[in-house]
Amino acid sequence: MARTKRSTPNSTGEAAPRAPLGRKAKAATMVESRDSSDDKNVSGKREKKESPSMVVEKRIKIQPPNTPQSSHSGHDDWCSMCLNGGDMIECDKCERTACKKHFPQIEQLSQEQLEPLVFKCTSCEVRESHKLKAHGSYKGLYKILNGKEVPYFDGFTRVDAVNLRPLHARVNTAPIVIVHIRLKSLADAGSPARVTHAALQWYYSRNPQDLVYIDAPYAFEYTDDAEQYRKTLDNRLKFLDQNDGRATRLLVFIYTHSLDSSGDLFWKDGLAATDLTEWFQEVIPPRMWTSGMTVDVTLALLSCGSLMQSEEKRKIVKAVAERLVQPMRVQRVVCFGAAALQAPLTVPFFMGFAISVYIEGIRLEHTHFTKLLGSASMLNRHTTVLLYARVAADEPALQLNNYKWSHKTVRPCGDELPLQCPNCGCLASLKIKTGPGNELRGTCEQKGCDFSRPYALLDGYKMSFPLPREPDDEAYIDWCAIIPLDDTAYDIRQLLLVLYALKYVASHLTCLRLCANQDSPHIFNPLAPNECEFSMVAALIRVGDKYCMTVPSDHWPLHVFRLADPLDAADPRTHSFLLYLCAHPDGEAISDDSAREDGALDRALTFKSELQRQVLEAACRFEQVAEWGACRYVPGG
Repeated sequence: MARTKRSTPNSTGEAAPRAPLGRKAKAATMVESRDSSDDKNVSGKREKKESPSMVVEKRIKIQPPNTPQSSHSGHDDWCSMCLNGGDMIECDKCERTACKKHFPQIEQLSQEQLEPLVFKCTSCEVRESHKLKAHGSYKGLYKILNGKEVPYFDGFTRVDAVNLRPLHARVNTAPIVIVHIRLKSLADAGSPARVTHAALQWYYSRNPQDLVYIDAPYAFEYTDDAEQYRKTLDNRLKFLDQNDGRATRLLVFIYTHSLDSSGDLFWKDGLAATDLTEWFQEVIPPRMWTSGMTVDVTLALLSCGSLMQSEEKRKIVKAVAERLVQPMRVQRVVCFGAAALQAPLTVPFFMGFAISVYIEGIRLEHTHFTKLLGSASMLNRHTTVLLYARVAADEPALQLNNYKWSHKTVRPCGDELPLQCPNCGCLASLKIKTGPGNELRGTCEQKGCDFSRPYALLDGYKMSFPLPREPDDEAYIDWCAIIPLDDTAYDIRQLLLVLYALKYVASHLTCLRLCANQDSPHIFNPLAPNECEFSMVAALIRVGDKYCMTVPSDHWPLHVFRLADPLDAADPRTHSFLLYLCAHPDGEAISDDSAREDGALDRALTFKSELQRQVLEAACRFEQVAEWGACRYVPGG
């Protein structure tokens, strides 16, 4: 039933010896000397250590968290339409809330009048209308008659708001737990974990207990120290087993040094582990290992890039996150490749991640991840960024994407430019110019120097480009985001005329069929106009048209509708791709994504079966084009 509430008022490590942790005994015989010339560390022995009792007395205290209360209604604390607070009404179909002032008619009703009614937010009503394929005016408030929802008001319900945010957006204030596992010598103040926590506090001003911060510094001498550390941290995380059913998000920052030579993480200043698997087992408490079964876990590794430059270490990190070492089902791991990572540069990225993914509910896929990196320009220039992420929450394996910033003159194809010319020794003399075939080449401009080298994408890398708008919620096909565009029917028609190289305009868009001429198997000839109107074809191609980018990308065959200028309209491969694209979506996808073609849906779906048959034939011929083999279609495959 419709409910209201009063919400918030308006508004890098140095060189170090390596050793496993000892147990109440010195591990000096297992450790190389940090400096062979240091007469205080002779024959590879460490300096005299404090007694175990002294170590126990100096154990580092882990700050206790505020335990999230279990009395929360489950609804968001802020308006999903304007991000404000005040007099709110809760949606009966989802967790969103909205300011009552956005609905002047509803604002006039008392709580007693609202109690038996059902309120649907704008997002839920739009989603339902899409499923029913029936677009109508917004009703919002419903009464129940004979078990059915009947609009409460005559006519539509007025919405007094501007279109500031995507319809799928939320202000999700379900619990967030930030755990900062850091080397004792690295400060908590000003760290990415602490600043991210500060950025989220505004959203939790009404229920601050739902935003938990645990500062967990460590410095281990013995396994006993690590055991006590895990026990204490595990005890602080007990509330993860006692949440109120809302989806808790766990963000774990690991902020430490890694050994330059091997990538191993530090036990304490001056002592690195010999085994990365052992390091995780000694540091991560049991409850955190198993939390991924019920909690969305993100792991952020803030260590120098030697950790991720090692293929062996990357596999261990991946194995840990995938539950191959223990049942820790991490959803994503963010790592950095800089040789000497400057952690403050990651702050804008993590702030954007926490607000957009945790609060607003945006999916962290390739498109959004690149936008987050784009908002942290200094980070992009400083380091590569690695993202291990599950394609779906229940996927057993993580997929790795390695992101490098690219700039035509500063970092061509993601490759760093040397400050000094290796030939003549001049500084900042290497200039990037475009050569034959659009090849990028760095040439020294110093007189008499003939140094020159080409730049090209490294193996396995693909160029990524920005999107015009954010994708709608769950609007994905084949992992590719669908972006709603504002093209008019006339715009699409003219685009089609260019792509199909038609030199005339007819009252009906000409249907196209595969020419049977064996000498030109990829050419499509126009037929006489028939019952196939433009709106029908536009409905069919709408899915392709909404494959979003204005420039080629790693999904570039799917963006052919936005490539009229770069591609030769007479190229038969363009035509093949047009029909090849139409073959992929099923009837429901076409209906959902072409709803604006009023009155043409049934006819479009009928026509689609014939078009799909032609597409399969085109794809069979298309398979013969060797250089496009990555997109081949094999009948029955």
